[in-house]
Amino acid sequence: MNVAPLADRRGVTHQTMRLVVAGLEADGLVRQLADAADRRSRLVSITSEGQLALSQAKAKRTVHIADAIRSSLSPEECNRLQAAIPILNRLSDKAK
Repeated sequence: MNVAPLADRRGVTHQTMRLVVAGLEADGLVRQLADAADRRSRLVSITSEGQLALSQAKAKRTVHIADAIRSSLSPEECNRLQAAIPILNRLSDKAK
């Protein structure tokens, strides 16, 4: 995917996304390759290091959220949250 669709997906400007991609590329998390369909454009793809970093960040967030649920919610609130998961999944699927 090139920078323009990435910017649209994240709701940021093209220039902001260029800076983000440049930083990620400097850290070895993404790489940019020439787009065969449009030589003026570059395609951004995640590297294996980027995949690992993404997986680790997701796992860390999952643990943090699970800890917050256990420590902050009552049993009734946990039940309501559990019942809401299918609805949240449906909304998430539509956002893709």
